[in-house]
Amino acid sequence: MKTKPKKNIKNLLPPDSIDSNTRMVLANAIYMNADWFSAFDAALTRKEPFHSQTGKVFQVNMMHRRNHFNYNETENLQILEIPYKGNALSILFILPKKIPPPTIPFQPIQPIEKLLNEQNLNLWKKGMTYTNVQLFLPRFKFETSCQLGNQLKKMGMLTAFTPQADFGNIGSEDISIRDVYHKALVKVEEQGTEAAAATVTVNETSSMQVREEAPKFFMANHPFIFIIQEKKYGTILFIGKFAEPSPV
Repeated sequence: MKTKPKKNIKNLLPPDSIDSNTRMVLANAIYMNADWFSAFDAALTRKEPFHSQTGKVFQVNMMHRRNHFNYNETENLQILEIPYKGNALSILFILPKKIPPPTIPFQPIQPIEKLLNEQNLNLWKKGMTYTNVQLFLPRFKFETSCQLGNQLKKMGMLTAFTPQADFGNIGSEDISIRDVYHKALVKVEEQGTEAAAATVTVNETSSMQVREEAPKFFMANHPFIFIIQEKKYGTILFIGKFAEPSPV
């Protein structure tokens, strides 16, 4: 796995985020560029429709692979894991199941988002077995930016944003946080996944049970959630929702 951030995180700070009152900028970045444990065959990638939540249909480059994957399904969703080389990291895809009538191409993802918490995720992962799956996954690039100041305040981090903040011996004057900016990029292709994120503050295994049966179909042609995790402890490195594609 490569660790150099290259030039993936650009324009992290908006133009009006720094002025004459700014005394310090703290930045943190992580980057990964990992190959799949077993790569997709690019010759099998073909154009397929992707149905967005708004009803728009996009033509995307749909990768295809039939293999045994760590897999589980419930009444409402499918969850599938793809490991990276070295087997220390993996990516989880959580896909709402299609439901009748046939004119509806997907189940809305909002109910799945409401179900997604630590307890349910661990339960879904615990039920995963090594299963024969026909996997259809779009090749995609995901990029997002957001300000986290208000969210951090709602979580209880209040004093740091006020004149009462105490950052010890940092600087010779009173310092408080103005805002927190975050930007992330994830790119999924046949060879593997490239992912990067930055936050700035102003101021496959032998122990698996194998289920041999007719293959399951995992058709990610509608919005899904993806989670890049450290496998041993389940630490989440990246999490995102792919709702409307920008094909790559």
